[in-house]
Amino acid sequence: MNDLLPFAQPAMLRLLFTTSNDPVSWVIRKLTGGRVSHVGIQIGPDRVLSAELRGVVEQPVAKFMSGRRLVAAYTATSRGLLILDVNHAVACVGDKYDLDGLPGVLWAKLIWRWLRLKVKNPLADDREYWCSELAFQLDPMLRVPEFVGADPEEESPQDLLDRLTKGGTTFSQLSLTYTRDGGLLIA
Repeated sequence: MNDLLPFAQPAMLRLLFTTSNDPVSWVIRKLTGGRVSHVGIQIGPDRVLSAELRGVVEQPVAKFMSGRRLVAAYTATSRGLLILDVNHAVACVGDKYDLDGLPGVLWAKLIWRWLRLKVKNPLADDREYWCSELAFQLDPMLRVPEFVGADPEEESPQDLLDRLTKGGTTFSQLSLTYTRDGGLLIA
């Protein structure tokens, strides 16, 4: 449990999909066939929830982005802000990272890739999270169109991004523009 008090639904709720040059990011991208390796939940102008190796944390945007490159961002629509449960995700702050479950999800991904068989992650722990699994805590009943049919313990950051790319009514994609000096504009 954490000491954060519940707060009113934020006016800003975004999913930030990132990648980096570190070896863990490379392995995640290779095994999932994706271009992203991490996702965070921006719950305000300078607050991001994220499942990191040290556990589920709330941190400033700059700290979350340190060493990472933003690949895609989705914002909750007005309908999404009414449906999504930020407090449920915030309640995960302080919970452990599902480090033991990672080999199981990678095993399941490889079985799917090689044999096209869907298998459950035998090592998943429903009280611990990795980044994409944390994002599903915004809608633990999986009712929003983009989450219907998902298995949060099996979804990679790329799987979640693919779900959002297909469209729906809960999230809309933001435009990313890099400036000449390396800055990033999000619209």
